[in-house]
Amino acid sequence: MERTAATCVLHSFERYEKKYILTEAQYEAILPEIKKHTVMDVYGQYTICNIYYDTEHYDLIRQSLRKPYYKEKFRVRSYGVPGAGTNIFAEIKKKSGDIVYKRRVDGTPDEIGAFLDESAPLSANRQIQDEILWFMKKNRPSPKVFIGYDRTAYAGIEDPEFRITFDRNIRYRLHDLDLRSGDHGAPVTDDGTVIMEVKVKDAMPLWLVPILSRNRIYPGSFSKYGACYERFIAREAFSPSALLRFCEAQEAVVIKGTEKADKTEEVINTEKVADTEEIKRTEEVKAVRKSKKTGERRKTCSAALLGVLSPSLHFSSVLSSRWHSAS
Repeated sequence: MERTAATCVLHSFERYEKKYILTEAQYEAILPEIKKHTVMDVYGQYTICNIYYDTEHYDLIRQSLRKPYYKEKFRVRSYGVPGAGTNIFAEIKKKSGDIVYKRRVDGTPDEIGAFLDESAPLSANRQIQDEILWFMKKNRPSPKVFIGYDRTAYAGIEDPEFRITFDRNIRYRLHDLDLRSGDHGAPVTDDGTVIMEVKVKDAMPLWLVPILSRNRIYPGSFSKYGACYERFIAREAFSPSALLRFCEAQEAVVIKGTEKADKTEEVINTEKVADTEEIKRTEEVKAVRKSKKTGERRKTCSAALLGVLSPSLHFSSVLSSRWHSAS
């Protein structure tokens, strides 16, 4: 089951999910037939409240709307408006193909807030905590939008794992992004729109197929956060004034980067000058040392040559004196 109970809290899901966008007439037509094979689940009708997190420029939802094979979202969720001691969930929702994975931890609003701020860990599910904190560090998301809706949920009689839900009155707000602030908001969809979700572990039950076929109900792609983003958030996020603010921010980043680059180049040039002077001094020292060694070698060679030539010079001198005597 998707919701917490006093005796059972599920923190990990893996299942197939299909969405269908129904009119009020289609909903009224199929509901009696669906009730023949299902019972209203233990929670019946309730309100789901979500705070969706995203990056500064909404990279997560923009990537999701491109319909990649793999995508992920992060949200904080409650069932009804939570009180101070009511548990809420911090949840990563991943979709790979048609399979949906959910990984979540629970705690009071204050405990979840402290956990996401990394100021206090929760008491259980350490592995899932690590996954969520890694996601937060990787994406650096922050609260962006509240999305709430009213749900009616049914479970299969033959297969209790089978669930079918109907969501209506989808609403959003971009302020008061705290689940304790209430479930109010402006409408996301037109009046009468019903989002049906079929959730199964394996294959869809055979009894459901003809019901959908007779009423011309086919799978569709619908994201509550995605619809809210495309219809409302993007208009504000990419309005002329917002784009101007973005350009100004980027220009400031460029200017700051240019100034930093100029300073770096100045430091490099200074270091080059210092290195050049050091090389020059080194070369001068080498030249002096070389000159000294050359002078020493010359003295040594002269002394050696003198030592070699001395006997010859003496012999020549003797011959010369005898020659002069004979003359």
